[in-house]
Amino acid sequence: MRLKGLSLLLLLLIPIQGYEVTVILKNHDSGAMLTISNGKEAVFSGPVFSGDRIPIESGNYTFELSALNKTFIKKLRVEENQTVEFNLGFTNSTEFLSVMLHASVLRNGSVDEVIVVTNRGDLNFEGDLTIPMPDFTNFRLITNSLDFLSIEISNESITFRSLLVPENESGIIRIAYTLPTGEMIRKLSGERVVIIPDAEVLEYRNLSYREQQFDGVRIGLLEGNGSYYVKFRFVDYSVSFISLAAILLISASLFLVFLERRGGWEE
Repeated sequence: MRLKGLSLLLLLLIPIQGYEVTVILKNHDSGAMLTISNGKEAVFSGPVFSGDRIPIESGNYTFELSALNKTFIKKLRVEENQTVEFNLGFTNSTEFLSVMLHASVLRNGSVDEVIVVTNRGDLNFEGDLTIPMPDFTNFRLITNSLDFLSIEISNESITFRSLLVPENESGIIRIAYTLPTGEMIRKLSGERVVIIPDAEVLEYRNLSYREQQFDGVRIGLLEGNGSYYVKFRFVDYSVSFISLAAILLISASLFLVFLERRGGWEE
């Protein structure tokens, strides 16, 4: 019994491996509230300033920083002394935003489109982003890895209000709509465009054609930059297996990639 008690005492005296995490608040001069949790409980909760060091044991943690009426989230595996940086600087300028449009046009005139938005600046973007559209009906939002307040729909465009895109990050918004005629006319300002036509293409302008292999299947693509024109023939309401497989593969791949890089805050 004495040996067991002595062993327990020695175990308690052995220091647990601990490290320090330095908190950096970029573009922010005042303090903020930080909560660190390990999935079961909060191991730290309190005010922090840029440069503060938090002692912490090794493990996986979620850092939630509350400032500017938002909660900024970082996930971190601590195995050594580390630094976690929160960028609290924002801009509503679209100067450093780029947009790619991946549209799949089906035989019945339905369109499945993935909008990829990239912020190449060193400030978080929070503002409105307008995407020019062709003539369309039956608009639907399917899924998104970027957050926004609302969608405003007009005859020629859709606007994402208060869209959030972190610095040096990308995300997607997947939408669906219907082309009421066989023509797809889009007035853009240099956005990258990729179209997967399941419908028969009769004519196209300001785009080039090439073939791409997706999971062992060769798919014809139309691609370009900026405004374009495509004339389709919609013949029936069926969808080819090859095009459907390509749509699902591309959409799922893009969503999974950008979900992991989702904007690091919550309203």
